[in-house]
Amino acid sequence: IGFASVYVTEDSRLEARRWLDDNIQPRARIAVEHGGFSMKGVLTTERYRPVSLNMGMIFGSRGFLSCEATSRILRHQLATADFIAITDVNRYRQFTAVPELFPVVSAFYTDLVKGNLGFDVVRRFKVHPRIAGFTFEDDEAEPSFLGYDHPAVIVLRKAESFSVTWDLWQQRFHAEENCAYA
Repeated sequence: IGFASVYVTEDSRLEARRWLDDNIQPRARIAVEHGGFSMKGVLTTERYRPVSLNMGMIFGSRGFLSCEATSRILRHQLATADFIAITDVNRYRQFTAVPELFPVVSAFYTDLVKGNLGFDVVRRFKVHPRIAGFTFEDDEAEPSFLGYDHPAVIVLRKAESFSVTWDLWQQRFHAEENCAYA
C-alpha cells in the first residue's frame, strides 16, 4: 500500500523538469544521459539544448580506453554543458557498483554527486513510498525497482572552477593505481 503512493505523486523527473523550467534560462545546455530511466525524454529541445553524456560509448569501449582517454571524453562531453540532470539509477548506480571495471566513470559519478568535479548539486528530487505518516527510504533498492516510477533526479550547475577542478581531479585520479598505466 505504501509503495502504491508513488503512483499518486508526481514523478521526480517531471518535478525536476518543472523546476528547471522555472529556474533555468531557456536554451541552457543540459547534459543528460541516454537510457530508459534518464531525463533525456523529459526535457524538450524547444526549451533546452541537450548535451549528450554518452556513457554507452564508454561502456562499449571497456578494456580499450585508457583512464586518460576516458576522462578526456567525459570532459569533452561536459565542456559546453551549463547543467547536468541525471537519475541515480540510470547510469550512476551501475558504474559505481563496479569501480574495478570502470575506474574513471565510477570515480566521475562518485565525485560528481559529491560536488567535487566542477559542478555543484543544485537540487535532488525523489519520491519515496509513504503510508500513514511513515516514509520508506528505498534509495538503495535494486535499480529496476526504482527506475520505472520513482528514481532520484540530481540537478547540477557548472561552477566557475570547472576547468581547474577537472584538471586537478584528472591529475590526482590518473596517479592512482586503479589506472592501468599508473
